[in-house]
Amino acid sequence: MDTIYIGTTIVGHLGGRILDDAIVGARQRSTRAWWTTQLSRYQCFVSLLVINECSAGNPEFAEERLRIISHLGVFGQLPGSG
Repeated sequence: MDTIYIGTTIVGHLGGRILDDAIVGARQRSTRAWWTTQLSRYQCFVSLLVINECSAGNPEFAEERLRIISHLGVFGQLPGSG
């Protein structure tokens, strides 16, 4: 199984409402479509930096971002180590 590193921008496109900006909205829709249909084909990881970035800002939005990545592995940590 191939592995993929998920960056903060991807998580941002997955959460919240679709923006009115045509380009950003299209990126959000394509990211969400990929996440729904292709994610299971890969072993996905985030870094501690991504977790920290997703934790920042509005607490409600931060909770949503952290929920999105909660099932992903953490790059640099061994399975079961935290």
